[in-house]
Amino acid sequence: MEAQKAEERKWYVLHFIKKSGKTTPQKYIDDFNKEGYGLELYAPVIRPAQVNHGKVEYKERLLTFYYVFVRGFFEEVKELCLRPNNDLSFLLDRGSENRYATISDSDMENFMIYARAQTNALSFFNLEDIELNEGDVVEIVGGEYDGLKGTFLPKSRSSKGNLVISVTAALGAMAWNVDARHVRILEFAQDTRRQYDIVDAFIPKFLLILRKFHAGKELDAKDKSLLNVFSLRMGVVSLSNHKAEAKLLAVLMCVQFILGDVAALKNTQERFEKRKAALTNIWTIALVELMMSVTLNDCQRLREAYKRLPLPSENLTKTQREMIDEYRYYLG
Repeated sequence: MEAQKAEERKWYVLHFIKKSGKTTPQKYIDDFNKEGYGLELYAPVIRPAQVNHGKVEYKERLLTFYYVFVRGFFEEVKELCLRPNNDLSFLLDRGSENRYATISDSDMENFMIYARAQTNALSFFNLEDIELNEGDVVEIVGGEYDGLKGTFLPKSRSSKGNLVISVTAALGAMAWNVDARHVRILEFAQDTRRQYDIVDAFIPKFLLILRKFHAGKELDAKDKSLLNVFSLRMGVVSLSNHKAEAKLLAVLMCVQFILGDVAALKNTQERFEKRKAALTNIWTIALVELMMSVTLNDCQRLREAYKRLPLPSENLTKTQREMIDEYRYYLG
């Protein structure tokens, strides 16, 4: 008993194949706990509809097909599985030091969010078949999957992607066609250009909104949505490149200032102060100074930044000439 008290209660993944005439896993757990045990069971059930001879019938089955989840001390879960009449057995996890498949409390909570949102079936697959290193670690904000965390695999030429939820080290489940606008990026995949492309694609759109804001014009629903989605999606992620992160944080500060998101702005300002020294490229600095000066309506700061720019010439790129034109728009 002393060893059991020192041991941590864990969620164990158990095989369960219901045979004809046998009872439910909940009944097995309830009967077992009557002997003084305290096991918890998570075995979500669904009732998919089927048409049989013109009538709609509902047949109850486990959402997770052949798996249930039991929380308790190892010895008591082992004792449960040793009972010859309950069809429960450990799922082996060869990639784990503990041999048996377990799920952390936080991952189990994440899985429960996903399971509650399902109305039909949950498809399990082997994670070895999925290139998880190509996806970003994200959290869904809003909707039926609110709070769900996983690896987001974007679809080519689409604003949607699939979210992979790791259930064990070897098993996963998939949420299909998740809108990228509803994901908050927590960590970008390694060796991906998305951390640069998302910011670079947003800046031209933001500069147009910034002109309207500076002119005192009311932003329409599309403008506000664009700002909110960017702030939501990029507001907490840290980038591997400090120069790129400083640029992102500068954009975020201006966006959050316009949105009036005081709490987010304060946090972003603190992060920017730690990264701003990484900005060395004159054109990136020019962009940052332009956005901040116009957002804060600081004409003197804008003039000083303009004086530091090179004179227009044929050697400048299209983007650089556009930056100079943007300064001239505000300076008249």
